[in-house]
Amino acid sequence: MVRMTQMPLFNMLNFQCFNQFTSSNRLDPKSILSPLLGLGLCLGLFGIAGVAKADDLLKSQQFLQTSEILPVDDAFVLSVTRKNDSLSLDWKITAGYYLYKHRLSVRAQPGIGELRMKPGIKKHDEIFGEVEVYYDFLEVSTTLLSPEGEIADVFVEYQGCADAGICYPPVKRAFSL
Repeated sequence: MVRMTQMPLFNMLNFQCFNQFTSSNRLDPKSILSPLLGLGLCLGLFGIAGVAKADDLLKSQQFLQTSEILPVDDAFVLSVTRKNDSLSLDWKITAGYYLYKHRLSVRAQPGIGELRMKPGIKKHDEIFGEVEVYYDFLEVSTTLLSPEGEIADVFVEYQGCADAGICYPPVKRAFSL
């Protein structure tokens, strides 16, 4: 026999519900009523837990509605400039937001040199672990491998978050310079 006092509440409820459905071997009105009452009790108790979880979700939605989470293009203002064979990408990052270094990529047709940027700030991220991030601004420079005067198609991908805990999906931008 299992001692009920040693079981956590959730396991105890599961055990009680299981016993309600397996304790009776015959089908008479009383034996059917007992499992149905047990099922109702179990569903009611699990429903209370579900309401608590729904309440947490509602509170988080209220946070999102009352907070001012900026559109991605306002949180991370990107400008791209070309001067001869030099390419510069500059992000103005709004206070309270940051960009991930490892989620930044730049490529061009026909090609680019190595990306040059200052080191970021070390941060522990719940999803990615130890990462480098950029606050306030990010300047990236590189060399275009296209002949001067020829149009280069530049493709930029980046991802950032708000310190409030909201992360944006990866952003993709294309430029012809």
